[in-house]
Amino acid sequence: MTTPSPQAIIEVRFKTAEEGGRRNAIYATPHKNFYSCPMGLDGEYFDCRVYLEDQVRLEPGGTYRLQVRFLNQMLVLPRLRTGKGITLREGKIVAEGKVLQVSA
Repeated sequence: MTTPSPQAIIEVRFKTAEEGGRRNAIYATPHKNFYSCPMGLDGEYFDCRVYLEDQVRLEPGGTYRLQVRFLNQMLVLPRLRTGKGITLREGKIVAEGKVLQVSA
């Protein structure tokens, strides 16, 4: 399964269960190589797909460099800047990190 060109590259650390994060790893499958979640940016959340092509799974407590695409790029891309802090959410914040690169 190929990954579309990323609109951003992020680096995030997934919280452990003890820190209020996920209890289980996120796995890529042969039919789904992305993880869907809202990304927090400046107090607002935007639906995105985080691609897992290079990582077979994302473990709680692990730090990862990931490719991202947004469902509504016109709302998000003008707000993204290199170094800007972001979060990933699943009803609660499960990962925190920053933007490494923005692509148009």
